[in-house]
Amino acid sequence: MENIHKKFYDNLYDDKEDLDLYSKDCASVISLEKGNKVNNVCKSLVKYLKTKYQPPDKEGFAYNDCILLNYWVYNRLVTIYGSRNSPKFFPAWGKLVYIWNTIISDQSKKFSHNKCKPDDNIVNHVDWEKRKQLYDYCVNYETIKKALSFYDNMCKEYYTYVDSNAPLYTYFKTQCTTPNYKCPEFYNECEKYDPIHVLKNFPCHDVMKKEMEEDAIAHALHVKKVTMQDRENHSEGSSSEDYSSDPADIAQGKSQTATKLGDVLLGVVVTSMASGAIYRETVYAPTLETKLCLEVI
Repeated sequence: MENIHKKFYDNLYDDKEDLDLYSKDCASVISLEKGNKVNNVCKSLVKYLKTKYQPPDKEGFAYNDCILLNYWVYNRLVTIYGSRNSPKFFPAWGKLVYIWNTIISDQSKKFSHNKCKPDDNIVNHVDWEKRKQLYDYCVNYETIKKALSFYDNMCKEYYTYVDSNAPLYTYFKTQCTTPNYKCPEFYNECEKYDPIHVLKNFPCHDVMKKEMEEDAIAHALHVKKVTMQDRENHSEGSSSEDYSSDPADIAQGKSQTATKLGDVLLGVVVTSMASGAIYRETVYAPTLETKLCLEVI
């Protein structure tokens, strides 16, 4: 499955050609701690702004490179400094924003008309990663929607990926009704891609629903078996002094055990019915984060 956001991020990350042409624009970041790494981010940013950025198509939900670019730069700095709460992070972000604004305000250049502005609000969003994930998903769904008509053999893979994003929608549905919470600007457009609404239209929906139900039952039975074995092993290894003879204590113990077991089984079923959440983290988890954690230039 080709992810549009992955392709975009990978192109930014891997495109090293002629980056030295933009060294002058980024000279001020060299003095920062880890300035060489920030310099590489800066040159990639400047090159993209000057040579590649185009305004989005206003028809329908066409993904906006500018949103992806903001998240890419921000995430790269978080990766370089380990956390956005690092005291070294904000000076670096501030310098990049200044360089960014300088470029787009230069009226003598043709790219000044194709303005992609830095997102000043991104630093105020403690859930910026979830916002990024939601936008990545919405961008990808455009591709999935078109591909479903031609690639039936990919239906299950697409289904798993889409379903794994259901928790994001649960999160934002709650947050966006909370007073003083600023919903992502793109949320309204993304609402129509809510897995609850779109999965039922997948040609493999009935098959996937049945498979997930069977997997959930099998998993729950396995957990129950393991839990019962643990209880039996504990019982065999304990003396009679370990147990209360008070009927009330015994009843309470049974109730607590049943409650815990029920919680375990409920958690298993909910997790399994959410389908590929674990699968998604392994296969589809924001590729940029995974890649950058492995190798930060």
